[in-house]
This record gives sequence, structure tokens and C-alpha cells, in this order.
Amino acid sequence: MGYVPEDKDQALVVTPYGKGTVVRTREKEKNHDDVIREIELTDWIKPVTKNRRQRPSMLFSPTNFPSVAPKVGDDVKTLFGRGTVTAIRDDGVLVVRISSWRLSGRNTVTCYLSPSDPNIQVVRPKTVYQMSVYEKVENAQKLKADASVKFTAKQFKEALELYSEAVNSVRYAQHTQNSTNELRADLLVVMITCCNNAATCCIQLQDWDKAYKFGKNALVLLEALYKKRGDSKIHDVLNQEGFGDSQLFGTWKVKSYIVIARGLAEKFDTEEALEHLKKGQEMLTIFKKEGDVRFQQLASQEKQIRKLQIKCKERLKAERKKERQRAKAMFGGSDEKKDPDEKNNSNEGRKQATAYSDKGGKKSTAHNTSTVMPVENGGSEKLSPEKIPYEKSSAENSTSSFADKSKPGWANDDDAEPTFWEEHGEALCIAGVGAVSLLSFLAFRRR
Repeated sequence: MGYVPEDKDQALVVTPYGKGTVVRTREKEKNHDDVIREIELTDWIKPVTKNRRQRPSMLFSPTNFPSVAPKVGDDVKTLFGRGTVTAIRDDGVLVVRISSWRLSGRNTVTCYLSPSDPNIQVVRPKTVYQMSVYEKVENAQKLKADASVKFTAKQFKEALELYSEAVNSVRYAQHTQNSTNELRADLLVVMITCCNNAATCCIQLQDWDKAYKFGKNALVLLEALYKKRGDSKIHDVLNQEGFGDSQLFGTWKVKSYIVIARGLAEKFDTEEALEHLKKGQEMLTIFKKEGDVRFQQLASQEKQIRKLQIKCKERLKAERKKERQRAKAMFGGSDEKKDPDEKNNSNEGRKQATAYSDKGGKKSTAHNTSTVMPVENGGSEKLSPEKIPYEKSSAENSTSSFADKSKPGWANDDDAEPTFWEEHGEALCIAGVGAVSLLSFLAFRRR
């Protein structure tokens, strides 16, 4: 008996042993005249063993068991295709919306079927990888609606899980030639809104890395749409359906900038956060217009941007102040302001010191022959150059820890004449090493 793949539409049936799922159907073989159905019994629970994996209870039977009773939300297979039961009327009629095919645009097909119809079969819901693009988008929209309820109730963790599931369900959706512009627009809207809302949940939960990633995903999609806004049919469809530019590139894009900046600011990437806030401000200047339906929402976002900018600038200022303090502690120096009188006196001392050399006190310029010095009584006295008090240079008064003060006359070492050994010692050492090497080489050759 060869391998048989699982059924595409796995029916939910009622057996004598409880409810079950028809996993696969084996066609007639040489030794069997009947079709064998492999049914997984869902009502049976096997005990878990230590060294053996728990396996479901299986039933192999040729009997075509009846379907379970359909309920609202169940997936069913009908003569008109596969669909979902959206409602059950008082007279028992099933309202089924067909999902396996649809009309042009956003028009769907709805069937009204009798519950006694033998062709109605309840089937197991599809997994995400089994869904078509239409079904993935519809699934994401449903998850988004459920997440919005959780978000309104401030259940941010549960809302984040649903938003993330919605994003993952359409992340790798592959369009086909049958994908309409309306479908592509729906996919774009659900991706952008779910990413932005998920980023908002992450901010509430203080998960800054995820907030940045979700916001960045939404921003990438919006920037791609913004670049093609003049020539894109998807952009035209969105405008026709009520998604104006003030909403697409105003509230949605600015929201992406805000959540990204918030995540960056909390991760202490303040300069990058300010760059995103600046870009968000530029979008506001373009799309914030009086009389627009989104004017109030854009004005509220503008206030958020200003508050974040103030906080980021204060944090950046504090960071730079800490850097200056660390540099001061490492390299020394003082940022304290000097007294004005002390500053003037030091400037006068420098001028006097530069007029004379350190050794002889001779004039450096020929025309300065006298200097006016203040007197205690309030007057002034004209002094000759020889009477001007000598002031040490800054090099002599220096207390830098890089100099070796243990040596006598350490401040004037640069002016002392070098000895013979200090001047030629290195050359003599090199010559000695070369001579020893040469003698060793000659002695080795004589042997």
C-alpha cells in the first residue's frame, strides 16, 4: 500500500465512536473493493506514555459517515464551492458566503441553503499556508477586528498577539495574475494598520525593539506607495474607497514616524529619533490643511511630535553634558568662569612677559621704552623696562602630571646642551653590535 496524501478538504463527521475528521481517503485497490476512509477520532483521548509519543485514535472504515451539524463560523463545502456559514436564519436556512471564488471587484457570492441538503459538508478550517490570497486577507481582517476589541479594552498583550498573527498571515502572500487591484489595496491597508497598531501595543508594553520593527515595516510600505502615488492604480483605488492622502501619508505615515522615534529615544538613539520626528513634521506641513477631515487628528499628532522633540533635545543636552564631564575627569581642565578683574590682570601680565625674554630681560621691541604701573594711592607711575617685575612663564608654573619633577631643573631640560653620550650613544651601540656580529662570523668561517 503506497503513500496517500491527506485530503484537501477534510470532512468533520459523526461516527459510532464520536466525532472525527477524515484525514485521507484511500481509493479502491486490488484487494479491496471499497473506499477506505482514515478517520481521526477527536473525542477519544489516549493516555500519555513516558517513552512513546501520543498518537491520535484512528478509525479505518469504508462507511461514508454523516457530517456534523453546521454552526456559525464553520467552513462548509457545497455544490457552489467552499465557503463560511455567516448566519443561520430562524427557519434553519444556512447563509453561506462563498470564498473559493468571487465576482469582480469586491463583490462576493452568498448562498441560502437548506440544512437538510446532503451536499453540505462541514470541513476542517484551512491553515494559513493552505489559504489563497483572498482567504489570507480576509483572515487578517478578521484578526484585526478581534485585536481592535482587545486594544480598546486595554488588553495590549492579547491585542499584540492578534495583530502579529494578522501580519504574519499576509506577510508572504503571493499575488497571482488573478489578483485584482482591490485585493492588493486591501492587503496593503491591513499590513500598514496592523503594523502601526502592533507598534503602539509594544510601546504600551515597553518593548522598544519590536515597536521600532513594526513601525519600520509600516513606513517601508507607505514610502513605496508615496513614491508611486501619481502612477499607481492601487493608490487610485484607495482614494476612491475613501483613503485620502491626508490619511495615508498624513496620519498613518506620521504615526509610523512617531512610534519609530519613540522606540529609538528609549534605546538612547536620540539623534536618529530627532531625524524621524523632523520627517514627520515635514509630512504634517504638507497634508495638514484647514477643513480636512483629518485636521484634528493631524493637529494631535503635531503636539505629540513637539513633546517628543523637547524630551529628545533635553536628553541629548544631558548626554553631551555627561560627555563633557567625563572628558574633564579624564583629561583635566576647568570650565569655571574666571573673575573679570583676575582675567584682566592675567592678560596684562602676559603682555608684559611677552615684551621681554626669560634670560636677559631685554626689549623685544624698540619703541616700548616705558610702562605705566598702578600705584596704591590711585595714581600711576611710569617705569622703565628694568623696573618692571619679572613674571614666570606658564611653562615654569605648570603642574602637569606628564612632566617628571623629580629631576633638577626639569622645566628647562629642553634648553640644556646634550652630553656626548646622549648625542652619539645610539650610534655607538649599533656600531658595537655590528662589530661583534662581524667578528663572530669571521671566527665561525675559520673553523
